[in-house]
Amino acid sequence: MAHSLPPLPSLFPHGPRRRVLLGLALGASCAVAISVVSRRAEAATIDLNPAYAGNPPALPRIGADGTIVKKRPLNLTPEGVNLQDCLDNQSIRFPLVLAQFQANASLQAWATLSGADCSLQANRISAAAVCWNLVTGIPLQQFPVVDIPVRKIMSGALSPASPDATQAICGKVDLASFSVQFLYFDPGQVATPSATTAFPVLVDTIGPPPPSGITALPGNASITVEWQSISGGGGLTALTGVNVYCDPASSSAAPDASASTCSSPNFTANTLPNNDFNARFLCGGVTGNTGSSAIAKSINGVPLQNGIRYAVAVAATDAFANVGPLSFPPVCATTDASLPVAVAEGGGGCSVAGLGGPPEASA
Repeated sequence: MAHSLPPLPSLFPHGPRRRVLLGLALGASCAVAISVVSRRAEAATIDLNPAYAGNPPALPRIGADGTIVKKRPLNLTPEGVNLQDCLDNQSIRFPLVLAQFQANASLQAWATLSGADCSLQANRISAAAVCWNLVTGIPLQQFPVVDIPVRKIMSGALSPASPDATQAICGKVDLASFSVQFLYFDPGQVATPSATTAFPVLVDTIGPPPPSGITALPGNASITVEWQSISGGGGLTALTGVNVYCDPASSSAAPDASASTCSSPNFTANTLPNNDFNARFLCGGVTGNTGSSAIAKSINGVPLQNGIRYAVAVAATDAFANVGPLSFPPVCATTDASLPVAVAEGGGGCSVAGLGGPPEASA
């Protein structure tokens, strides 16, 4: 005998309205659950703005006055930091993209020299910390732009526990790779970031040692400067040339050209040429790493004068456009109108005698 199904009202004793309400309730609870799961899965991310991507990234360089600085040519490591960049107190701009961030979260920047992971709390805050803080309270927005002084990035090179972000750090960091790391902390979290990203910053603020065996031969409103050897050292990446500097010798100096009696108040054992020094004393030089002589004819576009006894010194340059320490003691030569004008001869390199001013500004 066939059995018929019970009438629908017996399955839903409260009628169609109850069925509708039950369906709405179940749908709403599922929507809440899905929403919660979805929100938990959307973790924050930090990336570099794609417009500046590259290897290394082409990060803008900012001057002390807040304006964008023209970088060095490609052959002079434009993305790296050299001595002049540090002396000029430049900053590196990091244009970021921040996604899925939450209100009351925290975005910070840290640096390290050891290649350590700054997301580990012990590397940031402990007796053995190897990371130092650069910026806290970075604005939480989709496209944060963070300017960080190069001195601050370098500041923990000698002591991560006692960073020195003053000009005193300039000239103390040899070829080294720093890591600038951005850390995103969820609200209420201070130990472990939920998102990180890092950027390498290559720094070299120490130029190569000077050539040795310097001699200066007088000519007509010119001086031929020769050296015997150039040696690399420290973090030298590539020798790119030799600068020649001239300064009228001290009046108390003897008339001969021996190094022991030649002196200039501006050429000392601790002189480290910078852009200002170049503008005042640069009188010639060569590019390349094989030259052995250069012709000096003018200082900042002003020709050398005959009958003047000049103190002469040289300094080598590297692939970061760093100028190394000045050779010391200087040697002297007196220009003489009765002599022939000095003419560049062999010895390799490319003569840049008579430069009218300092090399192209760094960065």
